[in-house]
Amino acid sequence: MAPPLPLLNQETADLLLVALLFLLLSPVFPLALYCTGKCRRNSELRKRFYEAAWERGLTSSQGRLLLRLARRNGLDHPGLLLSSLEVFDRCIGGWAARLVKRDPAANAEIFKELSRLRTALGFDEPVPGRPARTTRQLRCGQHLAIRADKAAPAPGATCVVVARDERAIVAAFLDREEHRGLKAWKPGGKVAVQFQPEKGKEYRFCTEILEVVSRTRSLVLRHSESVARIQAREFFRWDTSFAVVFLARQDSQKLEVRVTDISGGGLGVLSAGPVLPGELVSVDPAYKGPFPLAGAVCEVVAVNQKGQLWSLHLKFVDLPGKQESGIIRTIYQHQRGMKGSDLVAQRPSRKQRQAASPWPVRAAAG
Repeated sequence: MAPPLPLLNQETADLLLVALLFLLLSPVFPLALYCTGKCRRNSELRKRFYEAAWERGLTSSQGRLLLRLARRNGLDHPGLLLSSLEVFDRCIGGWAARLVKRDPAANAEIFKELSRLRTALGFDEPVPGRPARTTRQLRCGQHLAIRADKAAPAPGATCVVVARDERAIVAAFLDREEHRGLKAWKPGGKVAVQFQPEKGKEYRFCTEILEVVSRTRSLVLRHSESVARIQAREFFRWDTSFAVVFLARQDSQKLEVRVTDISGGGLGVLSAGPVLPGELVSVDPAYKGPFPLAGAVCEVVAVNQKGQLWSLHLKFVDLPGKQESGIIRTIYQHQRGMKGSDLVAQRPSRKQRQAASPWPVRAAAG
C-alpha cells in the first residue's frame, strides 16, 4: 500500500489510519452499549408488566394495549397503569376522550375493551373513604342533579345513571313531569351536575350533552376529566320559611322556631329565645313538612340577636345517609323551580315571612 503522504513511511501511515478509525468509531461504542442496555431493561420491564397483567386477570391483547398506551404517553413505569387510578385515567381516560371527539361510532369496540379493562382492574367504582376522581367511576343507580346553563330554557332535572362506559354517561329522568320537558334539552348544551356517592360527600362537575334519547327519555353526557368536592359550607342553601319544633336533648323542652334556610349541611332558623352555642337539639319526630327532618339531631354553632328574635345557625350531627339524601334531593327539586310546582325557587318576601312568623318581625333600621 502506498503511503497517503510522501513524507510518511508505511508503518506511520498504518498507525495514522488506525488512530483515525478509532476517533471516528469511539462515540459509537458507548452508544451501542447504551442501546443494548436499554433494550435489555425494556425487555425485562415488559416481562414483569405482562406477569403483573396476567396476575390481574388481563388477557395478552389487553396487556399489549396497555403497554402501547404507556409508550404513547411516555410512561417509564407502565406498571402504574395496573395500580394507580390517577395514572390510568390520565392515559386511558384521556385517550377515550380524544376518540369521542373524533368518531364515537367507529370506535365503539375500543370503548367496550377499555370498559372491560377498567372493570378488570377495579377502577370502575369509587373506593370507600377516598375522594372520587373521575365521572368514569359513577355507579349505575347513582342519582344526579343536573342544571342547565343559565342561557338554556331547561331549568334542571333529577336523573339516575342507567349506563356508563368509557364514551359517556347515560342518565334517565326520574320525574315524570320532567319527561315532558325533554325537548328543552339540546345536544351540545352545557350542564352542571352534582352527585353524592356516599354520606357526607358531594361532588360537582361541568359537562355537555352529547345526545338526547327520546325513546328512553334520557340524556347522554360527556365524561368530565375531573370532579370537585363540595365542602359542607358550599352545599346549596335554599331560602325558605316553615315552622319546626325542636326538642332539647337534655330536658326534652320544646322550642318552636321558623326555618329560614336549609342545606345538606344544616339549618338557619329564627327563635323567640336564645340557645347556647354547642347545645344539641333534635327535630320533633312527629314533624311532617316539606323536608324529611323528623328526628334530625342538630348542633347550634352560632347565635345572633336580630331585634326581638334570635338567629340560630345549626349543623346536622350524625345524620343518616338516607335522610341526608332525602334532604338534598328535596332541595334539588326546589332548585328546579318548575313552573306550576309548589317548589318554586324563590326567597319568601318580607311580608310573607312576617305573615307566617308566630313572632313580630322588627322593621329594619333606617
